[in-house]
Amino acid sequence: MSSILKFFRITFFLALYFFLCMVVVTIMLQGWPVGGQMLFAFGVPVILVWWQEKRRSRKVAAKAQAEGSSETHPPRPEPVPRPSANDKRIERERERTREANASQAPAAVQAYSPPKQDYAEIVRAGKSAAPALAAAAERNQLSLST
Repeated sequence: MSSILKFFRITFFLALYFFLCMVVVTIMLQGWPVGGQMLFAFGVPVILVWWQEKRRSRKVAAKAQAEGSSETHPPRPEPVPRPSANDKRIERERERTREANASQAPAAVQAYSPPKQDYAEIVRAGKSAAPALAAAAERNQLSLST
């Protein structure tokens, strides 16, 4: 039964790939010589079906091997590595650093205050620079219009 299904599968994909290659030949490969068009239309489907069946057989074999190996050997749990003395020391240092940073953070947040701005000074600076800016804008307008 499987050989009959394989025959129909191969026949179906050969016909499908042949049809797609003929579409490509009629649309895109008109500049090729007739022999090249025929080689493309008949050769590419054969190569594609061969590659597809080869890939399919590898997948089936890998799946069968995986099922066979899982039935014979139960999976073992991974051993949990014990932390060494060096790892413990590093973890203690990290914990101390976290604690030190946590105790310093609120003081730093409280010490920060946004800078106070003197809006009157900003307005005065703007008023004093207004004539110079107007003159520069006027010069720019004159140079653009000429």
